[in-house]
Amino acid sequence: MAAAAQILTTARTAALAAAAALTCALAGCSASGGGADPAAAASASQVMRAQAAATQEFGLLSGGGWAQAWGLWAVASQHIVGQAAYVQINKACPAALGIPYVIENTAPDGADTMQVTWQHGTTTGTNIVILENGSWRFVPDTTEVKRDELGPAKAVAQLKAVGRCH
Repeated sequence: MAAAAQILTTARTAALAAAAALTCALAGCSASGGGADPAAAASASQVMRAQAAATQEFGLLSGGGWAQAWGLWAVASQHIVGQAAYVQINKACPAALGIPYVIENTAPDGADTMQVTWQHGTTTGTNIVILENGSWRFVPDTTEVKRDELGPAKAVAQLKAVGRCH
């Protein structure tokens, strides 16, 4: 019984050390710096939350959950492209379903903004995630929003014209 308790304690210590190392790495600590300052730790926490929001968005896109993905958008983006139009466009021209997005980097780009760099198959890109009413919200690519703003028929026609709709 004592051996099991020792193993559990060791596992907890290892998990806490790994979490601390990840937080420090995200906050930009150095080995000689003596640890992260509170502002850097808060920033690391925000980076992780922003990345979690982007991961959720990308998972929905990869799996065909377009209505739910639209629900994670920043309010300003939702006002430009309605949910029904977004779903209709993506049903007509789905992007490589089943291929996961891989987040390569998440970095602060202002007090309430994070820049997320990703890869999806052979495509790479960058999106912004913003803190809006206490939640991290995804900002879709401006070019795509402008295209989708034209409505499903015109957006699908544009996608077909550039070979992105099969």
